[in-house]
Amino acid sequence: MSNPELFFEELFSELSRVHAPWWFDGGMNLGEMLLSWLIFTGLPTLALVYLAMRISFNHAKSLKQRASLPHRPRLTTMKNAPEGYGDPVLVCASYVGSHARIRSLVILFQRLIGGHIPVLERMLTRSRNEALLRLEQEMMAVKADLLINLRIQQSHIGQNNGIAITAYGTALRKTQP
Repeated sequence: MSNPELFFEELFSELSRVHAPWWFDGGMNLGEMLLSWLIFTGLPTLALVYLAMRISFNHAKSLKQRASLPHRPRLTTMKNAPEGYGDPVLVCASYVGSHARIRSLVILFQRLIGGHIPVLERMLTRSRNEALLRLEQEMMAVKADLLINLRIQQSHIGQNNGIAITAYGTALRKTQP
């Protein structure tokens, strides 16, 4: 085997005799196997990753647009209503968010190293913002101007996969001009 050309020729002839799994009819050479993997596994995976990234980007864009709307109601953690406000109504909104399963590996690795975990921070921030925006929509539905005693609760769902955020408080209308 001193001749490299002879070595590669034998190697390629061995690789061309590799047979595909039982669900394919007949044998396939290595090139056909790689092409079928690319078509049936690689491209759909890339398409799903692209779709997930677009959905995430569109959700972040939607949050920014809704947060920048004028005439948003005020949210406070005050326990008592200020003068000129009345008609108390309990309003509540929730949001359930999660990250992709593949990010669990990133989270596990970052937990081993230590420090903050940006993937979880982004998920938590996005979930909290979405819950607060939904709470504002509930306030607008009851025509409230102010929310007092704002509370935010979070619950973990599953094993490091998701989080449920619930925001609630007392909505008040302006009674005096």
